[in-house]
Amino acid sequence: MNTPFNKPRKLDLSSIVITPRRIGRERDWACAYVVSMVAHHEKVRYRQLMLSRRGRKSVARARQLAMYFTHVVLGRSLDDVALAFDRDRTTVSYACNVIEDLRDDRAFEDEIAALEARIESGLTQLMENADVAF
Repeated sequence: MNTPFNKPRKLDLSSIVITPRRIGRERDWACAYVVSMVAHHEKVRYRQLMLSRRGRKSVARARQLAMYFTHVVLGRSLDDVALAFDRDRTTVSYACNVIEDLRDDRAFEDEIAALEARIESGLTQLMENADVAF
C-alpha cells in the first residue's frame, strides 16, 4: 500500500556541502578554521566533528578540543560555541572543563600548547590576508 506516509524516500546527498555554521547572521570562518586544524591534528574528518551524534571516543575528544579552542582562542561565548557545534551550552562547558583537567598532564599540555600556537598563528595570517572579520 503506497500512501504519502509510507512511501520510500530517496535521500540526495549530492547537495550536502560542508560549510561553517552560522552564528547569528554571519558564517564563522574562524570557528571552521579551528575545527579543521583540530581535525587534521587528531586525524579525524571535519564532518565527524560537526555531526550531531557523539561518535567514537577519539572523535568525541577531538570535538571537545575544538570546542575548547573555539571558546578560549577565539573568545566565543559558550552559547555561540554550542550553536556552532549544534550542542547544548552545558555540553560545551563540560568539554572545556575536561580539556582544562587534561592539561594538568605535562605531555598533553605541551601537545595542546603547540597546537594552540599553530591555530593562533594561522588565524593571524588569515586575518592579514583576508577581508573577513574573525
